[in-house]
Amino acid sequence: MLPVKKIYIDSRFKSSDSASDSDFKIDLPETVNMPEDTVFYIDDVAIPVSWYMIDSNRNDRLYVRVDGVMSVVFLTPGNYTLQTLNQEIVDQMNNAVPGDLFISSPNASKNQVGISTTSTKVFEILTDSQLLQLGYSSPLHSVNAVLRNTTAKVNINGNPFVSSYVDMFPIRNIYIVSPNLGNFNTISCSGESGIIKKVPVSSGYNEMVFDQVVLGSDYLDCSKQTLRRLEFKLKDVFGNIINLNDNHCSFSIVFARQQLE
Repeated sequence: MLPVKKIYIDSRFKSSDSASDSDFKIDLPETVNMPEDTVFYIDDVAIPVSWYMIDSNRNDRLYVRVDGVMSVVFLTPGNYTLQTLNQEIVDQMNNAVPGDLFISSPNASKNQVGISTTSTKVFEILTDSQLLQLGYSSPLHSVNAVLRNTTAKVNINGNPFVSSYVDMFPIRNIYIVSPNLGNFNTISCSGESGIIKKVPVSSGYNEMVFDQVVLGSDYLDCSKQTLRRLEFKLKDVFGNIINLNDNHCSFSIVFARQQLE
């Protein structure tokens, strides 16, 4: 017999020492001891799409090299169109590098960011691979995934920087991670081992993501665990905490007994 069938989680009831609604702890009203062969899965997920396209400490940095001199450019967090993103990048590059060297030249028909210059200086928007080779440590929090900037380019007057197809919706999946629920038998491309649910983002900005389990076969083991304080983090594919900007999320933990192999 299970001591509890479901636990309803809502980040509005997070503990006072929680960091945010996407990095929070929940104190249960009583201690729950799970017996042998207990499994669980996550259901009834409701997450607001309240993060920004460009967000602080997630993807707000552009690494620029002008005539061999490196500058780290910080973009203002927020949602953008192609044109406003291009202008923000150029404005912040001109703020970081003296001389108003850069000009915005977006290509709406191809959904590409363009950066040109009228000076004789050579400039580069460094890729993540280049940065790691130069000794920068991960996470880089770069905007390269949005710009699809994966190929090293050297740009001069008459040869502008042109991005690949810009990703205006960079978070495709939300990974619900818990460091103290389950037996860490999942793994992601970024090496995360505590994922208890992957939630596809099927809604636009200012909408809600709803995810429900059709079949309860996607279970994880929690045999013999003692549950009192549960911890949860909402992360992107790179392992960055997703900022919900003070909007709450909720989901259910459903428990069952199943003979494990």
